[in-house]
Amino acid sequence: MFTPEHIHVMINHLPIIGIGLALIPFLIGYIQKNRNFIFIAIIITFISSISVPIVFSSGAKAVENFEHGYLNPFTKDNTNENTNRGTMHWIEEHEEQAEIAMIPNYTLIILSIFALMYFKKENKISNILNITVFSFVIIVFVINSWVGLSGGKIRHPEFRDANQQYHLIEKDKD
Repeated sequence: MFTPEHIHVMINHLPIIGIGLALIPFLIGYIQKNRNFIFIAIIITFISSISVPIVFSSGAKAVENFEHGYLNPFTKDNTNENTNRGTMHWIEEHEEQAEIAMIPNYTLIILSIFALMYFKKENKISNILNITVFSFVIIVFVINSWVGLSGGKIRHPEFRDANQQYHLIEKDKD
């Protein structure tokens, strides 16, 4: 059986990569004035964004499991106390960023649903929805990349800023 941690790790890239990939058919569709590519882009956007609530809830459950002592994310580097402190910092940072990202992500889900509902009607409302979804795809891609960057720093100390690590160590000495 998969734990929330397994689920989170398996699908956490979909809201970043999938939404980023949706940019390609959007751009082709607008450059070639081809609505079929735009339709494909909206479908990719919807499928990718619908994974966000699952990613968020599985990540929240993973943090909860850790806080209750059911999970030790430091198994790789449990001998290095300074690395562990940095890991805890990035868990908290990642959780805060994910909470900030929820509103634009949920907005993208709703917009993509409406864009799909109105897509067959080639009118002003449909065009405005398509452009709005495209705009939100760019914004959400940047936001989700930001969240993913902090998530990667949880298990990959080599991605962390050396200055930030130094400040955490110095802070503990005070």
